[in-house]
Amino acid sequence: MDNRIKTNATISYMFLWWLFLLAKWNPNFNDDFTKKHSKNATKIHFIFLIIFICYNYFFSKYFYFEVPFILISLNKIINISIFSTLTLFILKWCYKASKGEDPKNISLDRTFKEKSSAFEINNLDESEKMIYLSSFLPLFWIISSKIHENKITSNWSKIWWILTFLMIIFYIFSGFNSIFVLLMFFYILVIVYYWVNIFINDIILFPKIIENAPNLQTAYLIFKSWIFYLFDFIKLIFWKQEKINFKDIFTRLNKKDQNYNDLLINNFNEEKLPIAKKIIFIPLLNLLFLPSLFVSKKSKYILAIFQWLIISFILVFIWIIYWFNSTIQLILLLPIFLWVANIDSNPFYRIPVIYEIYKIFDLLSFWVLFKVGSLMQEHKDIKEVKLKI
Repeated sequence: MDNRIKTNATISYMFLWWLFLLAKWNPNFNDDFTKKHSKNATKIHFIFLIIFICYNYFFSKYFYFEVPFILISLNKIINISIFSTLTLFILKWCYKASKGEDPKNISLDRTFKEKSSAFEINNLDESEKMIYLSSFLPLFWIISSKIHENKITSNWSKIWWILTFLMIIFYIFSGFNSIFVLLMFFYILVIVYYWVNIFINDIILFPKIIENAPNLQTAYLIFKSWIFYLFDFIKLIFWKQEKINFKDIFTRLNKKDQNYNDLLINNFNEEKLPIAKKIIFIPLLNLLFLPSLFVSKKSKYILAIFQWLIISFILVFIWIIYWFNSTIQLILLLPIFLWVANIDSNPFYRIPVIYEIYKIFDLLSFWVLFKVGSLMQEHKDIKEVKLKI
């Protein structure tokens, strides 16, 4: 390919695309390769122009506050980011044009598909597609992803966990502010994108980074492993611990969790409850289960009852400190929906953070509250005796 054609294609990204699209007689300007890149440059410039106008007209008013320490308004940072991204796109496509690469062979859609996992759903009827769409409903996706568990709903839950947690946190501490609006806007865009793919294209695409990301339980286990790793690191510095290994810590905690589940299943199997089990997850009403804790020590719902009593106490504490209309209590929606999703399939489900609070109280009571702690100690002692033998 002539270098002049490559140069013209490169120049088209410098806001001169109109010059090459309008050219009629000059063969260097009127070349197919140059026109393809000129059209590509037109798309890039117009997309960024629309983004810039929409942001500054509709959203910029929410971002005039200054970021602490750097003393620059968030609005300026976003505008700089928009133009920086445009510059990076221009440099990228200038490089592609200078190398003689056809833009049709490097389209965004194809690149996204190559880096994504595709799930064909053309054999599903409308009701099955609606089940997938129910996975988009705020918080109800927790239940849907558990009851209708498959690769698609599992992947969605990984996205929604991050978005929902961030939206609740920003709403609690900042109200209906700019970041909350952007997160909600992004949430709507994702829903629209997948709705179109489900009902029109009969295909669902997930970036492989989402598919390979850990689910909630694994992510929480990784988080706990990092805490233990930090303690081991301190021991390594001050108490001359021989070695530390994150993988070993993760494996040990994972095995401990599995042993814990086995102990629960083997020692707590009574189904009978004085009232309907659905009431367990209703704060304050679950206080009705307090007498049953003293009557039956073998109920398979005993761990759930203890965890939900802690949630009730947290709710009362929030009401006492912040009053009844406090937005802080919204954070309790996550454990409520989590346990509703697991009530039938896994009554021994341990709610992240809530279970850790329960463990502290259980340990301080010397396992008077719930004898599984003593059972685990007995199991550990038996294992150590076997190893010695």
